[in-house]
Amino acid sequence: MKNWVLPVVIVGIAAFYFLSKKKLADRLKVLFRGVKLSGSVLKPKFNLKFGVQNPTGASAKINSLVGQVEANGKIIADVSSFNTQVIAPKKESIYEITAEPYGAGIFKTIREFIKAGNKINFVFTGSMNVDGIDYPVNTNIAL
Repeated sequence: MKNWVLPVVIVGIAAFYFLSKKKLADRLKVLFRGVKLSGSVLKPKFNLKFGVQNPTGASAKINSLVGQVEANGKIIADVSSFNTQVIAPKKESIYEITAEPYGAGIFKTIREFIKAGNKINFVFTGSMNVDGIDYPVNTNIAL
Protein backbone atom coordinates (compact mmCIF):
# COMPACT_ATOMS: atom_id res chain seq x y z
CA MET A 1 0.00 0.00 0.00
CA LYS A 2 1.32 3.40 -0.89
CA ASN A 3 2.17 5.89 1.88
CA TRP A 4 -0.21 8.52 0.52
CA VAL A 5 -3.39 6.39 0.61
CA LEU A 6 -4.09 6.63 4.36
CA PRO A 7 -3.73 10.44 4.55
CA VAL A 8 -5.98 10.84 1.50
CA VAL A 9 -8.65 8.61 3.09
CA ILE A 10 -8.46 10.57 6.37
CA VAL A 11 -8.74 13.91 4.55
CA GLY A 12 -11.69 12.55 2.54
CA ILE A 13 -13.56 11.43 5.67
CA ALA A 14 -12.89 14.77 7.40
CA ALA A 15 -14.07 16.69 4.32
CA PHE A 16 -17.29 14.63 4.18
CA TYR A 17 -17.94 15.28 7.89
CA PHE A 18 -17.44 19.05 7.62
CA LEU A 19 -19.42 19.35 4.39
CA SER A 20 -22.37 17.59 6.05
CA LYS A 21 -22.15 20.06 8.99
CA LYS A 22 -22.08 22.99 6.56
CA LYS A 23 -25.15 21.58 4.83
CA LEU A 24 -26.93 21.45 8.20
CA ALA A 25 -25.75 24.97 9.06
CA ASP A 26 -27.15 26.33 5.80
CA ARG A 27 -30.54 24.68 6.29
CA LEU A 28 -31.25 24.41 10.04
CA LYS A 29 -34.24 26.54 11.02
CA VAL A 30 -35.53 27.42 14.50
CA LEU A 31 -39.09 28.76 14.85
CA PHE A 32 -40.99 30.03 17.89
CA ARG A 33 -43.97 27.68 18.20
CA GLY A 34 -45.58 28.94 21.40
CA VAL A 35 -45.46 30.63 24.78
CA LYS A 36 -47.55 29.49 27.72
CA LEU A 37 -47.84 31.13 31.13
CA SER A 38 -47.37 28.80 34.10
CA GLY A 39 -46.23 28.94 37.72
CA SER A 40 -47.88 31.16 40.32
CA VAL A 41 -48.68 34.86 40.57
CA LEU A 42 -45.65 35.44 42.78
CA LYS A 43 -43.35 33.17 40.75
CA PRO A 44 -44.55 33.23 37.14
CA LYS A 45 -42.88 31.18 34.43
CA PHE A 46 -43.07 31.04 30.66
CA ASN A 47 -42.97 27.70 28.89
CA LEU A 48 -41.34 28.33 25.53
CA LYS A 49 -41.78 25.95 22.62
CA PHE A 50 -39.43 25.96 19.61
CA GLY A 51 -39.70 24.00 16.40
CA VAL A 52 -36.27 22.94 15.12
CA GLN A 53 -36.37 21.92 11.48
CA ASN A 54 -33.75 19.59 10.04
CA PRO A 55 -34.25 19.17 6.26
CA THR A 56 -31.05 17.13 5.84
CA GLY A 57 -30.87 13.34 5.64
CA ALA A 58 -28.87 12.95 8.87
CA SER A 59 -29.95 13.34 12.48
CA ALA A 60 -28.38 16.05 14.63
CA LYS A 61 -28.19 16.67 18.38
CA ILE A 62 -29.20 19.87 20.15
CA ASN A 63 -26.73 20.47 23.00
CA SER A 64 -27.91 23.82 24.33
CA LEU A 65 -30.05 26.90 23.78
CA VAL A 66 -29.20 30.24 25.38
CA GLY A 67 -30.53 33.75 24.87
CA GLN A 68 -33.06 36.38 25.90
CA VAL A 69 -36.82 36.68 25.57
CA GLU A 70 -38.45 40.04 24.89
CA ALA A 71 -42.14 40.87 25.19
CA ASN A 72 -43.27 43.97 23.32
CA GLY A 73 -39.70 45.26 23.21
CA LYS A 74 -38.84 44.66 26.89
CA ILE A 75 -36.39 41.97 27.96
CA ILE A 76 -38.31 39.72 30.34
CA ALA A 77 -36.04 36.71 30.80
CA ASP A 78 -32.64 35.22 30.21
CA VAL A 79 -32.90 31.65 28.99
CA SER A 80 -30.46 28.77 29.16
CA SER A 81 -31.12 25.10 28.60
CA PHE A 82 -28.51 22.38 28.37
CA ASN A 83 -30.89 19.48 27.75
CA THR A 84 -29.78 17.39 24.80
CA GLN A 85 -32.27 16.29 22.20
CA VAL A 86 -31.98 14.57 18.84
CA ILE A 87 -33.44 16.28 15.77
CA ALA A 88 -34.67 13.59 13.41
CA PRO A 89 -33.66 13.85 9.75
CA LYS A 90 -36.18 15.55 7.46
CA LYS A 91 -38.45 16.44 10.39
CA GLU A 92 -39.30 19.20 12.83
CA SER A 93 -38.55 18.43 16.46
CA ILE A 94 -40.12 20.37 19.33
CA TYR A 95 -37.67 21.73 21.92
CA GLU A 96 -39.30 23.08 25.09
CA ILE A 97 -37.74 25.14 27.88
CA THR A 98 -38.97 27.12 30.88
CA ALA A 99 -38.02 30.76 31.45
CA GLU A 100 -38.37 32.60 34.74
CA PRO A 101 -39.17 36.27 34.05
CA TYR A 102 -37.46 39.06 35.93
CA GLY A 103 -37.35 42.82 36.23
CA ALA A 104 -39.75 45.66 36.69
CA GLY A 105 -42.89 45.59 34.63
CA ILE A 106 -43.24 41.83 34.50
CA PHE A 107 -46.65 41.93 36.17
CA LYS A 108 -47.82 44.44 33.55
CA THR A 109 -46.54 42.12 30.81
CA ILE A 110 -48.33 39.15 32.41
CA ARG A 111 -51.53 41.20 32.75
CA GLU A 112 -51.29 42.10 29.04
CA PHE A 113 -50.65 38.42 28.26
CA ILE A 114 -53.82 37.38 30.10
CA LYS A 115 -56.08 40.15 28.75
CA ALA A 116 -58.13 39.14 25.74
CA GLY A 117 -57.53 41.10 22.57
CA ASN A 118 -54.06 42.38 23.43
CA LYS A 119 -51.31 41.02 21.20
CA ILE A 120 -47.88 40.48 22.68
CA ASN A 121 -44.92 40.09 20.38
CA PHE A 122 -42.40 37.67 21.92
CA VAL A 123 -38.89 37.70 20.44
CA PHE A 124 -36.16 35.20 21.22
CA THR A 125 -32.57 36.13 20.39
CA GLY A 126 -29.69 33.82 21.19
CA SER A 127 -27.86 30.76 19.95
CA MET A 128 -28.40 27.02 19.72
CA ASN A 129 -25.55 24.53 19.81
CA VAL A 130 -26.20 21.64 17.44
CA ASP A 131 -23.57 18.93 16.99
CA GLY A 132 -20.96 21.20 18.58
CA ILE A 133 -21.62 24.16 16.27
CA ASP A 134 -23.32 27.37 17.47
CA TYR A 135 -26.16 28.67 15.29
CA PRO A 136 -27.64 32.15 15.78
CA VAL A 137 -31.36 32.15 16.58
CA ASN A 138 -33.65 35.13 16.11
CA THR A 139 -37.33 34.25 16.01
CA ASN A 140 -40.62 35.74 17.14
CA ILE A 141 -44.27 34.94 17.71
CA ALA A 142 -47.26 37.23 18.25
CA LEU A 143 -49.94 36.03 20.65
